[in-house]
Amino acid sequence: MSSSVWYLLPGLSLLVSALLVLVLDLVLDRARSARWACWVALAGTAGALAATLALGETESVPVLNVAVFDGFTRYVWALVLVALAMVLLLSESYIRQQSGEPAVFYSGVLFFGFGALLLAASANTIMLLLTVDLLSLVGYMLTGYFHTDKRSTEAAIKYLVYGSAVSAVMALGLSWLYGLTGTTDYGLTARALSGAWVWSPVQAVSPRSLIPVLIFILAGFAFKIGSAPFHQWLPDAFEGAPVPVTAALAIV
Repeated sequence: MSSSVWYLLPGLSLLVSALLVLVLDLVLDRARSARWACWVALAGTAGALAATLALGETESVPVLNVAVFDGFTRYVWALVLVALAMVLLLSESYIRQQSGEPAVFYSGVLFFGFGALLLAASANTIMLLLTVDLLSLVGYMLTGYFHTDKRSTEAAIKYLVYGSAVSAVMALGLSWLYGLTGTTDYGLTARALSGAWVWSPVQAVSPRSLIPVLIFILAGFAFKIGSAPFHQWLPDAFEGAPVPVTAALAIV
């Protein structure tokens, strides 16, 4: 096994913990499952944080040709995992009092964190698009977690409609960028845009042709962070979602 695969351990810790929470929900009664779900999720997050810190400071290491681990990745991972642990601690009493399906919630939060880690490490535009969509899909589900509450359902539907449209726009921008540069790798894309990697003696990519690409891609990111003018979904989603989910959407 390639040594670079070890850099996936933090994400795998979250993924395994999410699956374990779902398995425990199947084999245990509802009361015991609710009691164990939060602790398993916290243990998986702590394990992911410990693995991140254990990886130490390192030069840029390619991981499976679609991600990279370096000092910046390590910092963002640690930040995300600390925030995720705080969200889980905030969730324990809230979900225990408000919901009868805690395992679904905790596994969803862990999948959300898993997507955030992959997003931070992405070094390929396809990986970027997949991880952004993973975060979005889990976000839609968690926003509508109280499926018997009309406000929560309405918030999830509005978030889904807006998010799907803007994700399509972002995908168009990224595919346009691929068409201009001929690659999905960040490094090769940078070389193509600088003119160092060209198929002819002239500049390969005209700066003017990048204007629509930047507009489409920035529209997608502006929506994800709730920046104007793509912030219409924020009031409904934040009001209808469970409080811990609102914290996760706003921070993680």
